[in-house]
Amino acid sequence: MSESGRRLEMLLDDRDDVRPAISAIVTESGGVILGMQSEEMSLEEAFVTITNQNVTRLAGG
Repeated sequence: MSESGRRLEMLLDDRDDVRPAISAIVTESGGVILGMQSEEMSLEEAFVTITNQNVTRLAGG
């Protein structure tokens, strides 16, 4: 989870749509959500991410 100004970004491994649960928790805590969206990684993006992680791991990083 990262916060930039007034924007909060969450990266989840769960493939289920958890937006309703997140909305309920934020609302119950007195927060207000102005917008929410779900983005899925393309096959190419997934390949690049996995490849970069493996290269970093093999390089000892």
